[in-house]
Amino acid sequence: MVRAALVVGVILRILLWAMIPPTTDSCIHYTTAEYIAETGMFPLFEHAAGTDPFWYPPLFHLSSAVLYKLTGVVTLVPLLAGLMGLVVFAFLVKRFYPDYANYAIVVFALLPFHMYYSGVGYATSLLFLWSAVGIYYYLSYLETGSVRHLGYFTVAAAAAGLTHYHGLALLIAVLVHLGLRDWRRAAAVGIGCLLLVSPWYVRNQIVFGNPVWPLLFEGSIGHPDWNSQRYESRLGSLLNPKVPLTIFLDFWVGAPNSGEDMLDNLETGRRYFGPLADVGFIAWLLAVLSLTSASLYRPGKLKGLKYGGLVLVVFMVSLVPALFNSLARMMVVFIPFTPILVARGVNDVKFKHKDVLLGVALLVLAGGTLSYAFVYRSIVDDYIPFYDMMREEIPEGSRVVMPFTVHECLYYTGLDCVRVREFPNSVPPRVYEDMSILLDYGIDYVCCDRLYWDSKPEEIRGFCNGMPDDRIAFGVGGAGSCWKTSDLFG
Repeated sequence: MVRAALVVGVILRILLWAMIPPTTDSCIHYTTAEYIAETGMFPLFEHAAGTDPFWYPPLFHLSSAVLYKLTGVVTLVPLLAGLMGLVVFAFLVKRFYPDYANYAIVVFALLPFHMYYSGVGYATSLLFLWSAVGIYYYLSYLETGSVRHLGYFTVAAAAAGLTHYHGLALLIAVLVHLGLRDWRRAAAVGIGCLLLVSPWYVRNQIVFGNPVWPLLFEGSIGHPDWNSQRYESRLGSLLNPKVPLTIFLDFWVGAPNSGEDMLDNLETGRRYFGPLADVGFIAWLLAVLSLTSASLYRPGKLKGLKYGGLVLVVFMVSLVPALFNSLARMMVVFIPFTPILVARGVNDVKFKHKDVLLGVALLVLAGGTLSYAFVYRSIVDDYIPFYDMMREEIPEGSRVVMPFTVHECLYYTGLDCVRVREFPNSVPPRVYEDMSILLDYGIDYVCCDRLYWDSKPEEIRGFCNGMPDDRIAFGVGGAGSCWKTSDLFG
């Protein structure tokens, strides 16, 4: 059963990697990686950085840039990190949780969260890899007392902190756990890790006036979304039951942000699969409830789980960014423990056909993840001809504004797509009220597509709806249109 699950898990990760189209943030991660590979520098306010200046901890982008230089393919890191994560996780549970290892490997091999992020251009699968490696070496230290293993953990924690801000949760959790045992070694680990990550965080402090910009506070250049990100206003939302429910559904579907619009996703599925979508959703929900119940089976025994104190600390630390963002991927540092918790329940429950039911439940979940990816791919494919036309019709070197979907503009067209933001080297948002300023900023083309149309702010929809139909330079019906600014104001 374990070997079969691993084979299926590898095949599904490769299939999802081939199927899932780059969109939104994944587009900008890949565009940034291409920029790094081609120029040897990190972007800052350059258009390749997308909507915001480039602030992300850069390890995912550097890794993608290196593989892009070597292979010509910029999208390999999520898949390779996902496959390596499978191997590391198997070693982790075989060594430290042998009683649950087989079930844990089977669950993890077909876990929607990890499968999907092995195919999408986010830093999540790479961050999982560093988290699993770090947990492996910290548990090794707890067993052996080897300072060398603690050193390996420090390197893995630093790699996590250089992959994304919330990767620092691994360091924070271990510092809490280790600090209660040996504060001197905890201090040494903390100092060592911070020294390793400091170049990037010092860079952000110098550039933005905030080492973790745009989080916590505005810094020296501000951020246009800051008012909606104020943490005081978010504290109240933590009491909203929709927040943990969104995280819960997000985790079991696997796709980014999938939990926040579950009913919309079901409605979209009905358009593609008809009544089968409802049947599939009911089966998916039953599978989710069964595996969740397994993870909570006989909760009193959780106290006896090996290294249960560490599991609890990692969960609590990881939960903080997840609650503030309503995203399961913010808890990626805790994810290595979730299959172990499910496996514990499956192992302990006394049921004759539990192996068969576990396999069915996991395959149903995998089917839901594949269906989501298929529908998402079908939606994005409708816009590829428009992006192809933009690349063909707009002369190289032209400056283009495409509101809201600037990331797709950059990735799919390769054009100089300019952000609309209050940042240097950008077009200010007042363009939505006075589009004549496009000429002042050297914009040659304005393009509007209908991807994520309902999610676009009202001012952007009004801007695009206000463009004159009789002056369209080119377009693809139902997908998008472009206008030459010289035709608009000439």
